[in-house]
Amino acid sequence: MDLKQLFKDMEEGLIYDDLDYGQLVKDIEPKELIKAILDNIGSTNSLVRENVCYMPTYMVYYDLISLEDARNVFMALIGDDHLFKGLGTTECDSVFNRAFSSLAIGSLLDQDEDKGFLDEGQFTQTLDKIVEYMHKEVDRRGFVLGKGWAHAVAHGADMLAALVRHPRFTMEQADKILDCVKFQLNCDKKFVDGDENRLANVIPALIKKGLGGDRLKSWIESLLPKITAKIYTDEHYRSLAPLENVRGFLVYLYLILGDDDVSVDLAKFVKEFRSQSWQKAHEAS
Repeated sequence: MDLKQLFKDMEEGLIYDDLDYGQLVKDIEPKELIKAILDNIGSTNSLVRENVCYMPTYMVYYDLISLEDARNVFMALIGDDHLFKGLGTTECDSVFNRAFSSLAIGSLLDQDEDKGFLDEGQFTQTLDKIVEYMHKEVDRRGFVLGKGWAHAVAHGADMLAALVRHPRFTMEQADKILDCVKFQLNCDKKFVDGDENRLANVIPALIKKGLGGDRLKSWIESLLPKITAKIYTDEHYRSLAPLENVRGFLVYLYLILGDDDVSVDLAKFVKEFRSQSWQKAHEAS
């Protein structure tokens, strides 16, 4: 199959998984395919970008590219032309580039555990860039009519979870991750497509890495925004968005916590805290 036919098939939705991936692209020169991936990962055609974002992972998994090329693709994805392209804008198609670069980055971070194409310095650089990205992403659209999923925050959360799972991640870096989650939950727009649920997935990953329950309880308490605007005003309505995000986050977190001692204790705390959260949020600061 040539490159043109491959993308034609993607536009028609014929390729969705890694089944026989090596055979699928065996006649396409790897560097040519890499360029096409980077050029199309932010396509406004949802079928194309849904397929393209996982292609770098397949290429690494099946040893279709060298570790040097894998590293180069990864570093391109966390750069200005992809993860940071148009960052800080809203209602712009550049969100697709950022969001689907995020999926690719997260998937490649998982592959790096086995393949080891990133060194310690590159991992640290990646962590810093992802943290910066999550503090600057303000396009919080979920599904975009005519163009499919944007989901920049949800995909960013997936990327955060992959970062935490990485062998080089340490608990000294945990506060940076928690700050990213808190920043997104406390935005002035209510999530409507489940982004808060994806943010919740970061917490079990941190628990598995060894983050303690007391530290998490203190952090959860810090999430709750204070509602001080007069009730039934425009400002009061806007101030409810972060509260609703936090409450939805806590519901999903409660459902996905595991059965280890830290998770069981935290689940009990989350249940009690959420039941009191509305009243607490309306108390004067």
